[in-house]
Amino acid sequence: GLVLRTLLWPPLFAGCGRGVMFGSGITLRHPGRIRLGDRVVVAENCILDGRHDTAAIAIDIGPGCILADNVMLQCKGARIRIGADVGIGPGSLVQTTAGADIRIGDDALIGPRCTVIGAGNYNTDRLDVPIRLQGLRSQPGVEIGPDVWMGCNVTVLTDSRIGRGAVLAAGAVVRGEVAAHAVMGGVPARPIGSRLPGGAGAAGPRRPVPARGDA
Repeated sequence: GLVLRTLLWPPLFAGCGRGVMFGSGITLRHPGRIRLGDRVVVAENCILDGRHDTAAIAIDIGPGCILADNVMLQCKGARIRIGADVGIGPGSLVQTTAGADIRIGDDALIGPRCTVIGAGNYNTDRLDVPIRLQGLRSQPGVEIGPDVWMGCNVTVLTDSRIGRGAVLAAGAVVRGEVAAHAVMGGVPARPIGSRLPGGAGAAGPRRPVPARGDA
């Protein structure tokens, strides 16, 4: 089965690099809007959903990335960009909608059962209309910088910017700005330390997070 998937599946994608490996039980939706770099590993029971009405590439996965068992990447009118050599742990969900793109920088480590959500918050102003019929709010997406480490069960919500080299402790719920090299923990997440010499710099000014190029 592994050999057959390696031979037959690459033509389904918008782009598929060399040495890509596919496990069993994978679900592909709109693979023509998904691009995989060299040496990407998609393990057992992953779901890749590249739904988008206009973008040529909705999900772009850089070289050397590993998606562990039961990872779900899901687009609903937005894009997911994952840099090189990123590891996403088993059972994790990266989901976005309504134009709220998600970018994950090179060398990021995302632990088991993590959730990264771009947009998806409904309007709730009216009481005479079911929430599901009130539409989604327009919100910014998520940027996770290079070399970030997310422990297990971390949740990153829409409109978050995680700086280079930050550490998010297990179980943290993050929304907003996280400075480079900060250590964050708790619900909601707060600075609990820093990787910088002397432990300084747990908070800092907002700055753009580098990301690999778009299609």
